[in-house]
Amino acid sequence: MEPKIDNSGISQGTLLARARVRFPAPMDANFYDVMDLNVGNEVEFYGRVYKITDCDKFTRNFLNRCGIAVPDPINVPEDPYYKSRAYDIETRLPKKPSRKIDTLGKFLENDRKVGGI
Repeated sequence: MEPKIDNSGISQGTLLARARVRFPAPMDANFYDVMDLNVGNEVEFYGRVYKITDCDKFTRNFLNRCGIAVPDPINVPEDPYYKSRAYDIETRLPKKPSRKIDTLGKFLENDRKVGGI
């Protein structure tokens, strides 16, 4: 599951259904297996490359019981585009709250006063 980012312009969230996924060409006759989905591996699904950085406790226990060693979690690679977008959004925020001129106060102050000629 990929975190959703506002205004990114790409599909986000759940990207795969629970189904078998083929390897990219030229090995597209084969499907991904449990051995391919381990921490530290890079996988390509439908033209996008993902790096597996961690797994949950259930998956870790399941793979260990199957005899597959699961490495420790690795740091998530920093996304330069996301970092630049966060900086842009931060710099566009107003430094001071906008102040409106209070015209209602003067109106209420002079309420029920009648001007004489």
